[in-house]
Amino acid sequence: MTRVSEHLNQALHDLMESDPSVHLLGEDVSDPYGGAFKVTQGLSDRFGSRVRSTPLSEGAIAGVGAGLALAGDKAIVEIMFSDFVALAFDQITNFAAKSTSMYGRPVPLPLVVRCPTGGNRGYGPTHSQNPQKHFIGVPGLSLFEMTPFHDAGELFARMFGLARPCLFFEDKVLYTRQMYRTDDLFRFELVDDVARVYLDGAGRPDCTLITHGGLVHRALDAMRALLLEDDLVCELLVPAQLYPVPRLPGLEDARHVCVVDDGTEGGSWAAEVATALYPRLWGRLRRPITLVNSADGVIPAAPPSGTRGARAGRQHQGRGQGGPVVTDFRVPKLNNNDTAYVLVEWLAEDGQAVRDGDPIVLLETSKATEEVEAPADGVLRRLLAEGAECEPGQVIARLLGSADEAPGETADGPAQEAAGKAADEHPGGPQTPAPSGDASGVVVTAPARELIEAHGIAMERVYALGRKVIRRTDVEELLGGQASSPAAVADDAPATNDEGGATRAGTTTHSGSRCRGRSSGRPRSSSGPGARSPRPSRR
Repeated sequence: MTRVSEHLNQALHDLMESDPSVHLLGEDVSDPYGGAFKVTQGLSDRFGSRVRSTPLSEGAIAGVGAGLALAGDKAIVEIMFSDFVALAFDQITNFAAKSTSMYGRPVPLPLVVRCPTGGNRGYGPTHSQNPQKHFIGVPGLSLFEMTPFHDAGELFARMFGLARPCLFFEDKVLYTRQMYRTDDLFRFELVDDVARVYLDGAGRPDCTLITHGGLVHRALDAMRALLLEDDLVCELLVPAQLYPVPRLPGLEDARHVCVVDDGTEGGSWAAEVATALYPRLWGRLRRPITLVNSADGVIPAAPPSGTRGARAGRQHQGRGQGGPVVTDFRVPKLNNNDTAYVLVEWLAEDGQAVRDGDPIVLLETSKATEEVEAPADGVLRRLLAEGAECEPGQVIARLLGSADEAPGETADGPAQEAAGKAADEHPGGPQTPAPSGDASGVVVTAPARELIEAHGIAMERVYALGRKVIRRTDVEELLGGQASSPAAVADDAPATNDEGGATRAGTTTHSGSRCRGRSSGRPRSSSGPGARSPRPSRR
């Protein structure tokens, strides 16, 4: 599968090959560096002077790009970190955006300003922000954001086709994610250029989430948890165009709408979406639209003390009582700048036999992603989940026995026993429980499982329903309505806010910071019995 950064790079290659009027400008975009996140690799070698590395002046970069576009060419400008787009604010809003209409006639200005954005990478307060809201409502300016569901080449063509300046936000957490891939429980489709992620065959969702590209995977995590733990079905809508807000499909029968925005509240994109939806949905809504934003505070460079995985002890290699040789796999020091890296992707499966020198994990530093090789032969036992932070010297996996021994091992063999002990000794490993299911691949939610056990229903009857996910309502169907309905979201009787205003709620995330959630507009509380707001994790 192609990673988002690779997909963007290929889209730029294809665009510049097909259209010789396209120029690309930015700091360190030329080879051999190829941009801070390697999205522009290979472009300067291939297209020469049409790709130019510039001095460190965002105002000058944006101004030159707008000038090229005004003169009849097309320009793509890269701001290394979107935080620095503030330094180009005047050129974008007062020159580029206004030039399309202030000369007495429409003037095309095909300019795309690429903005790597967002946190969760430990880059600190001034390299981790989401500045989208500062450009919403500027006449002549459109905002887009990369998602894992939209083709980047089509988005570039669409932005240039508008013949007006566009800001194109690319959340840095997406660069190492794979294109066109969702959680294993969900499917996606494009409806009117908006990605719709849904649970197949679930019918009307309990809640419809709306978010932008960078929060897709955190929203999917929330959707999975709500389904498996609380039997609540969510649907997710992800537009690539942020502003003007496009028409979002399938909301006419929405029970509850929640807009999730990684920017802080106050003039936010989430509020803009709610403003666009209220006239359309006012007569149908059963509760106010819920807005979830990032905490109102400076983004920290690191999680609070004590939240990172523990450092491993001394290097261990040896043979237990009749067990296989065990080799610790420690994170190497990759540079002199970072104190922690992000485990982007395991390149070998858990339990897979690997050889000394095989690449087994992809780690992301502040400037690049690097493959790390196995230090010995053995059977891989992972101790850390993808997306987690790790420090130099930390044990993130163990290699059990040797690759030659792997084929003869069984599920209850010594390697599995040693692997289990290794996992027990390292609580910093994966913590997400697997959904209840069996070899047939059917997933049973926790409330459904409780009802099955309470009434002694044979699982064969449950599997005979032929559904991928078994919810409590499915079990009630088997019981002929004998069981009471779950206390889920009370759609028909929302509680009223005594003060007549919108309610607010803080949700604590894994980092200890607060993620702000609030209801917008209609003077009724969204905190009805059993209601839960999805909780996208913060930086």
